[in-house]
Amino acid sequence: MIGCELENNAPSPTMLHRLKLAVKYAEENPTTLFVLVGGRGRHSASAESSVMFQRLLWEGISSDRLLMEFYSKNTEDKIRFGLNSIEKWIEERYLEEELVQE
Repeated sequence: MIGCELENNAPSPTMLHRLKLAVKYAEENPTTLFVLVGGRGRHSASAESSVMFQRLLWEGISSDRLLMEFYSKNTEDKIRFGLNSIEKWIEERYLEEELVQE
């Protein structure tokens, strides 16, 4: 889920719309993981991904389903860092499965 500018350190209307869609999708697809991407904007004290994370928790989405990336500063970074987060998660899952099988 790609973040966007916050308003007064809270979700903007655009982010609220994205969050609403994510919650609906999460309810319909209970095994889906979400990658929340977005760093701290020019006028915000919080990272976009942190605000999305807190809102999704409040909506009842388990933290086990949420991966956060909070370093990106622009859309290109968000995509690149988001893909890196997914890659790292896959590696960690693979290593966990290897340990369980031993």
